[in-house]
Amino acid sequence: PKYYDTAIKAVNIIAKYNEDTESYDVPYNATAPGTYLKKLCKILINECIKQHQYEKQKLVKNFLKILEVEYGTVNKTVLETQAWKSLAEAILIIIQIFNRRHAGEIELILKYRKLAGVNSKNPYIFGLPNTDKNRFRYLRASKLMREFSNLCGAENKKSLRGTILRKDMATKCARLPDTDITLIADFMDHHKDIHKSIYRQPVVESDIFNVAQILEKTQNISTHNITNVTNTTNSTNTTNIDTTNNSIRSSSIMDTNTSESNNETQNTGIFIVIYTVEI
Repeated sequence: PKYYDTAIKAVNIIAKYNEDTESYDVPYNATAPGTYLKKLCKILINECIKQHQYEKQKLVKNFLKILEVEYGTVNKTVLETQAWKSLAEAILIIIQIFNRRHAGEIELILKYRKLAGVNSKNPYIFGLPNTDKNRFRYLRASKLMREFSNLCGAENKKSLRGTILRKDMATKCARLPDTDITLIADFMDHHKDIHKSIYRQPVVESDIFNVAQILEKTQNISTHNITNVTNTTNSTNTTNIDTTNNSIRSSSIMDTNTSESNNETQNTGIFIVIYTVEI
């Protein structure tokens, strides 16, 4: 039992305990040793029983009792540190996705910033505790997005990224009026021209549909013009054919009349000849 304080000092070293803020920079290294020490104590007790070292067994049991009672303060400190970090991570991702100014949440972060062990000189709102005064740690939104997308169980985890979500929003709002696009762009905190040219992605189905409509309209105009020309040509050809047919009919009638006249003349001549012979 007399080495319990020494064990706690070792835990504070590997977990980077900050005495000013009373927090751990590496919380996991503070909780894990407590579990390992308990397991070691139980193993050592069994060995003492096997070897009939009852005095040593008693000392180990006493160490285990102290560990179970007092190590809870270490776990409490770790939980408080982790709670503040979880709060900061959640707020950061909410701001990353929705880009809203959550004044209440930011004030909550700043309020418990010092208690969480964040250096007052750390320029980052979502700063992290650090024992190195010349180095400032902070939460990274891109890393958190990857972690949260894996934890949420989404099918397409890679699509849950800040830039991809912005592009998806810009693409889905592509057909909105300019006033609505400006509103969306302001909400996403970038200019509408950047919203249109950078974030909005080409949609293959939409492009094919729009181009197909344009081509169909062009084809309809061309077909209409060709139809008009064809109709005009057909009308002209029909007129010419009718004129030709009329001419042919007239010629036929004239030929028929001429033939009939010739026949009558021939018949008259024959009649005159016959009449003359009889006389």
